[in-house]
Amino acid sequence: MTTVRVFGGACKFSTVIEARRDGHSVKVSIKSECDAVNNLSKEINVVKYEDIFPKTRNVFENIVYACAGKHLKHADCPVPCGIMKAILVEFGMQRGEPPRIEFE
Repeated sequence: MTTVRVFGGACKFSTVIEARRDGHSVKVSIKSECDAVNNLSKEINVVKYEDIFPKTRNVFENIVYACAGKHLKHADCPVPCGIMKAILVEFGMQRGEPPRIEFE
């Protein structure tokens, strides 16, 4: 199981994402202080490989970013990235290395 904690920054909301591989899919559980993220989580319970890599190769057509576009209020929300990272780690496609954004 992969657990990712996302801290929203300006909004100060915290989100915990748990992902567990189950055969050819990943089960995703999301708990957040943000109502919009909790609404998003209702649509992302089980994710298949083809859900995150659509044939069009358009990143915004994958299930995570498509649902984020429907539910989230801010384009800079880091939660969809955290969801993607957890799923990719469970599929064995990435190591559990956190992305980083720093202001100077």
